[in-house]
Amino acid sequence: KIGSIREFKTKAGFCNLDMSRAEKKQSPPPSPITSLPEDVVVDILARLPISDYPRVSLVSKRFRSLVSSPEIYARRRSSLGCTEHCLYVFLYNCATRVNLPSVGGESACVVDDVFLFFYDWSDKELRAYDPERKCWQVVKGLDDLLAEIRRAACCWLQTVSYGGKLVLLYGKGEFSWLTKEVSLEIRKGGQIWGKVYQWCDDHALIAGNFIIRKSLDVVL
Repeated sequence: KIGSIREFKTKAGFCNLDMSRAEKKQSPPPSPITSLPEDVVVDILARLPISDYPRVSLVSKRFRSLVSSPEIYARRRSSLGCTEHCLYVFLYNCATRVNLPSVGGESACVVDDVFLFFYDWSDKELRAYDPERKCWQVVKGLDDLLAEIRRAACCWLQTVSYGGKLVLLYGKGEFSWLTKEVSLEIRKGGQIWGKVYQWCDDHALIAGNFIIRKSLDVVL
């Protein structure tokens, strides 16, 4: 009986050893990209859109370090011609509802260093100032967008310059805000027309009552 027990333990030991070897053999092989030289990996990552970088940073500590390195922004993306405009906004948490001033305040912006744009709260129109003609005019072609903004009963709206286009950021209640990107065109007679270039229907949810104080268009 003692011999049988020892024999069983010995066989069990070999069995466990074989199972551990089998588990090692079944473990997934490392990704081919992890074996590439770092210079090659940086070139690959530099070609990805900036919006993919948060997900890339979750792959590994090495990738997180690479996508946060100044090297990939200051040199690699620029030399490869892969730079893009990124819009950053600085939020301010206010305890009560705030209506931004209509002209000359933080709700106005300049696009292409030429035209000044602002949202007229009283007439619910988007207006532009032409420095050559020295006059204000209503931006045409945005009836559907302005109607949607009126229906949303937004408590704040901000005009922002972004890559030669105009961006409207506006709040739909206390915890959400939307983004509309507008391309601009000067037609015969100097009339400015706008066209919604991109509709971002996904609401950005924010825990708190925020308004936008500053915005920054950065090329990365």
